[in-house]
Amino acid sequence: AMFRIAQEALRNTATHSGVKQATLEYREDGNTAELTIGDHGKGFDTAVRGGGLGVISMKERAHLASGTVAITTHPGRGTSIRASFPLAPGRIA
Repeated sequence: AMFRIAQEALRNTATHSGVKQATLEYREDGNTAELTIGDHGKGFDTAVRGGGLGVISMKERAHLASGTVAITTHPGRGTSIRASFPLAPGRIA
């Protein structure tokens, strides 16, 4: 789930942000795995564009893996996507 979310977020950055660079950060704290993908591109107005199929698919993938996806975006200042998943013994996000 995390790989596919990262893939879609990076595809969205390449297609829509207007920049050629993004950051990807992975963290674990023992109970939670967290993936953050960000860029300093165009961003978008969530009131106008609540999200296309890519955003919907990221949220659905996270939900199926008991996780969440949060998107923070500001027109002209970029976008950050954070995917969080609970870690259980023997379970890989």
